[in-house]
Amino acid sequence: MNVWRKQTVRYLLDGKSVRKGTTGTVAERELSKRFYGTLRLANGKRKQVSLTEERKTSQTLLRRLQTEADTARANRETRFTLERKRPVNELLAAYETHLRDKGNTSRNVSEAVYRIHRLFTATNPKTLTDIESAGGSLGYQTPAAFAAGWAASAPAAPSLPQYSPHHLLLPHSQPVLS
Repeated sequence: MNVWRKQTVRYLLDGKSVRKGTTGTVAERELSKRFYGTLRLANGKRKQVSLTEERKTSQTLLRRLQTEADTARANRETRFTLERKRPVNELLAAYETHLRDKGNTSRNVSEAVYRIHRLFTATNPKTLTDIESAGGSLGYQTPAAFAAGWAASAPAAPSLPQYSPHHLLLPHSQPVLS
């Protein structure tokens, strides 16, 4: 597995960085501080990853990351199954950050996080899979069960009239043709 340092070209004029087209500039190539490697992910795509500052440890790290990706591909793990294995405390912290970044008020964020935290304290799940597997005992329906119940209780579609929508264009004195 190959590791390399990325090259960056800086254009200098009197020791200061300037744009590429500026006259009198000197091109200076710099190597990155860290090594990089290419990883083939479980979905088949390639991804450049930043590694460490030493070549040997970078190669070891890249091999370990590739082994993990290969194992995930062999187990047919998707990003969704990996997300379900994350601890709920991590997910709650990420959700709190999401709410704050979205621009919600601090009161709104604290209330939402407090309510979810109370729910998690009462049910004591470790991951999202725990919540879904508990299903009925928590008073929580899995998405599939909810959708099935909703489809069964949905009202029937209203019957459409036998005449054309063009009848609205006719004057009221004329009879509607069916």
